[in-house]
Amino acid sequence: MKNKTIIITGATSGIGYEAAIELSRRGHSIIGIGSSTISCKRAAENSSKDFSGNTITFFPCDLSKHEEIYNLANLLYEKYEAINILVNNAGSIFLKKILTNEGIEKTFSVNYLGHFLFTRLMLNKIIASDNPKIINVSSVAYKNAQINDDDLIDPIRYSPMKVYRRSKLAQLLFTRYLGNELSDSRVIVVSMHPGIIATKILSRNERWGGTLTKLFKLIGKSPKKGAQTIIYLASATNNQLISKQYYVNSEIEQLLPHATNDEDAKILWDMSSKLCNLPSDLPQN
Repeated sequence: MKNKTIIITGATSGIGYEAAIELSRRGHSIIGIGSSTISCKRAAENSSKDFSGNTITFFPCDLSKHEEIYNLANLLYEKYEAINILVNNAGSIFLKKILTNEGIEKTFSVNYLGHFLFTRLMLNKIIASDNPKIINVSSVAYKNAQINDDDLIDPIRYSPMKVYRRSKLAQLLFTRYLGNELSDSRVIVVSMHPGIIATKILSRNERWGGTLTKLFKLIGKSPKKGAQTIIYLASATNNQLISKQYYVNSEIEQLLPHATNDEDAKILWDMSSKLCNLPSDLPQN
């Protein structure tokens, strides 16, 4: 595959960072998105040590803030001629309920809705590129999730794992709907599960974040190993992949029926569009 321009959210640590480093080694131009200026600066310094010839440019964007997402999308449109691949990887779990400026529960906002908005804003640029792909990082946690549109935005009874699982199911339904909408285009839309990773996904939680992060390191595989399916999907040509499919260990795994429900996918899409002040219908190209 010819060298591509690849956006990776959550690229300052974990599997996003490892995927960025390896794809840069392979000659691709990487746009790494981090949650803050500090995390981007630290990642830039680390990447220079890990691979001095890296082609990664880091940009800060808090995916729970719609204004920052719009600003980032506008900047990338101006700065880059083509965006070939978008990897929606960033994710967090918040042990206490936090609402964003838009009044949306933060785990759902960071893990899913921010990616929905960012993808919609970048879509025309992606569609116009060569070998375009959208890769959504989900999780096996979706299996025990249910989408309840009355409870998604501001859960009354807050459970960290419940909202996390729902955000990952939302990513799969998003993949399903967007793949259907782009079925006549050249864009491949896929999802994947990286495995249980020694990650910093809980690090933003002050009291228990450090302890739980250490636990993940004990039971999870390394970010480098966890990044392999992202690297495979980004490196494969489009005719090697099947749109709307879910990949685990670089192979297709069948989803449970509730993750491929077209009616639920449509309801979620319309609700997400409304929350992001976007039309439900995609513009015709």
